[in-house]
Amino acid sequence: MNCNQRKVSSGLQYTVCADGKSCEISGIGTCTDEDIVIPREMDGLTVTGIAKKAFYSQRHIISVTVPETVTRIDSFAFQLCMGMKRIYLPKSVTQIGVYAFLLCKELERAELPPLAVLERGLFFGCYALAEAVFPETVTKICMGAFFGCKNLAQIEIPPSVAVVEPLAFHLCHRFRSVTVASTLTSIGIGAFSSENMEQIRVSEKNPAYTSLDGSLYSKDMSSLLQYACGQPKNVFVLPEQVRSIAPLSCKSSKSLTRVVMPDSLTQIGDAAFRDCTQLQSVCLGASVTQIGDRAFADCESLTEIRYNGTMSQWQNLAKGSDWDCDTGNYTVICTDGTISKK
Repeated sequence: MNCNQRKVSSGLQYTVCADGKSCEISGIGTCTDEDIVIPREMDGLTVTGIAKKAFYSQRHIISVTVPETVTRIDSFAFQLCMGMKRIYLPKSVTQIGVYAFLLCKELERAELPPLAVLERGLFFGCYALAEAVFPETVTKICMGAFFGCKNLAQIEIPPSVAVVEPLAFHLCHRFRSVTVASTLTSIGIGAFSSENMEQIRVSEKNPAYTSLDGSLYSKDMSSLLQYACGQPKNVFVLPEQVRSIAPLSCKSSKSLTRVVMPDSLTQIGDAAFRDCTQLQSVCLGASVTQIGDRAFADCESLTEIRYNGTMSQWQNLAKGSDWDCDTGNYTVICTDGTISKK
C-alpha cells in the first residue's frame, strides 16, 4: 500500500538523526489517529526509522502504514498496541528489533519485508495472527519469534532459512503440519511444539534431521526432537535407536495413553511429557540415567511406570525437580518389587 494514497498523520514526535538530514519517529506526540500513516518527511527531514517504544501501549491504534523511506524499526516499537489489527511494512525495511510487536493481540496478518533475521519475540503473544508471509531473504528465525500465536494455522518456511531457534513457534496451537527443507539444519528445543501437530515432514536431503510417522528425529534417530502430538494414536513405541527424548518433545499430547521406551534410552528431557493428561502407562529400561525437571508433571492419569530395573536402581535414578508434580497416584513396577508414589 502506498502511504501517499491516504492522509498522513500529523503531530507525531520525532528525533533528528546524527546526519542532520533524517529523523526517526520517537513517539505518538499529539497525534490521535486510529489509522496511523507515518509521513515520508517531518519538517524537511526524511523519516528513516521508528525508535524503540515509539508507539508503546497506544491501544487506540487500529492500523499503521510505514512509508518506503523507513529502513529500520527498533525493539518494542509497537509493544502493547493491543488494538492494532494491521501493519503495512514496505520492502525498504531491512531490520526490525526484538519484541517489536510484543502482545499486539489483535494483529491479524504480517507480510514481512526482506529481512535476514526474524528477531527474538518479534510477534510474541500476537494471539489473533492468522497469516505470516515470509520473504525469501530470511535465514534465521529467533527464539520465541511467534511464541503463543495460537491462531497461526500454517506457515511456509522458505528454503533460505537455516536456523529456527528454541520456542520459535511454541504454543501455536493451530499448527498441524510443518515442512523442514534440506537447508534447515538447526532446530531448537520446542521450536514446533504444538498440541495439534499431526505431521512434520523432512526433506530426504536434510543432513541433520529425519521424520518417522510424522515425528521429528535427529538424522541418526538417536534423539526424538518433536512428537506429532496431534496424532490420534494412543500408544507410542519409540524406535530402538533412540537414546534421548528432547525437552518439551511430547508435551500436551491429549491422545497418548501408553508410551514404550527402548532399552537404549538414557535421558528424558525437561517437561518431555508434561500435561499429557491421558497418559496412563510408561515403560522404560534400566539404562535411563536422568529424568528431567517436570518430565511427567500434570500427567494426571498416570497409574503405572514399568521399570526394567531394581527398586534400588529406581531410587538412585537422577530425577529433576517436580518431575512427577500433579501426576496420578502411580506405582513403579520394578523387577524385584513395587514402589508407590510418595
